[in-house]
Amino acid sequence: MTPSNDSARAFFAGTPWALPIYDTIEDAVLTEAPEAEIRVHKTQITYWDVHAFAFASLPFRRMKGWPERCLVFSLGLARSAEHPRVLARANPYPNRWTLHAVLAAPDDLDDDLRALLHEAHDFALVK
Repeated sequence: MTPSNDSARAFFAGTPWALPIYDTIEDAVLTEAPEAEIRVHKTQITYWDVHAFAFASLPFRRMKGWPERCLVFSLGLARSAEHPRVLARANPYPNRWTLHAVLAAPDDLDDDLRALLHEAHDFALVK
């Protein structure tokens, strides 16, 4: 069940500066996958379409060099990918990668990250 936008926005109640970044993420995800289910959890917001393919969260741990105020936009892909904002990646299973992009402003979600979002959504439909 997809929560109302109010439920997702309530996730950021203590960090109002994050809302413009989150709104850009949600808009990009729902433009890519209008049927996506939004699941609000304690530590992240997950986007599902058959499988999870994108995630938005506040940083649990701030890595060296990360902006003071940022969101982590994570994508599940079949491969690793390079992008200046992808500051962490994990390969939990063969041919499965999780890329973590750090977004400090709405404009940080550029066309290249949107292309990776498209790839993540496609991967979720077939994995």
